[in-house]
Parts: sequence; structure tokens; C-alpha cells
Amino acid sequence: MKNKIIFFLLLSLFSVSSPCQEKMKDKGNINLHVGSMLLYNTYSVGYESFNLIPNLEKHSIKSVVRFGGWNANVLNKNVGALSSFGLVYLFGKGSHKLEHSSEFVAHFDKGLKGQKITYVGGLYRLFLGYRFQPVDKKIILRFGLGWREVFQFGLGYRF
Repeated sequence: MKNKIIFFLLLSLFSVSSPCQEKMKDKGNINLHVGSMLLYNTYSVGYESFNLIPNLEKHSIKSVVRFGGWNANVLNKNVGALSSFGLVYLFGKGSHKLEHSSEFVAHFDKGLKGQKITYVGGLYRLFLGYRFQPVDKKIILRFGLGWREVFQFGLGYRF
């Protein structure tokens, strides 16, 4: 019963809209993120919040949370799960924006031969790139370079 109450409270928190959010039409987005360093690859699906500072014209700050997986192919193929949370800073007006994001990524190993999932470690993910976010459309395209995953690419869908 407690889980249902917490779920509905969180759902109502994200569905409440303020006058600033209606004016900006920014209710967040769902996104797909892919990163690669040739031998180490990540993929995740996440939620990026609405603008946390709504009164600035060219600047916006958003929180992001993602869940996904990773694989590494150094000596033998190793796979696992990951989760990340962080902040995204956008600079620009209109459809073209400069994006900087920093996230903490927790890696979990799937375990071999029936072993439990174990925590491997945490990494810092840095991203600097370009975001194409048309004002009147719902699709978001982003690509750039980063720390850990050198080449990063993302697609998003705004609410």
C-alpha cells in the first residue's frame, strides 16, 4: 500500500504544471543515449526534467536520470547494467544549443554462472556537444564528445 501511495505522489508531482512551464511548453523529455570508446560501450534510456531555472532566456539547467547497460570487450566480453544521474546545462536561443552535461554513472556487473549482480564502481561522465531542439517540434538530436565514452549520441522526445 505504501508503494502505491508513493507512486501516485510522484506521478502527481511530475504532472503538476506551473504558469512558467505552460508558457515555455517544457515538461521534460524521454531520451536514448549511446556512448562508445570502441572497446567500452554504453546505452541507456532516461528522463530529462523541465528547466529548473525558468526565467533565463538563453540558459537552462535540467536534471537527468538514466538506466541502461554497458559492455566491454578487452580480453573477454563483459556486460552489465548501469544507472546515472546528473545535470544538463544548455546555452543558446532557438533550435541550436550548446550542451554540457555531467553525470555520475554507477556500474553493476551481471555476474557469471548464476552469481548475483554486484556493484563494480562509479564513473564520472562528462559531455560537451551540440543539441538540435526545434522550438515547434518534439524531436531532440544531440551529439558530441565526452569523458569515458568519447563519442556520444542521443535522441529525445519532448512531452
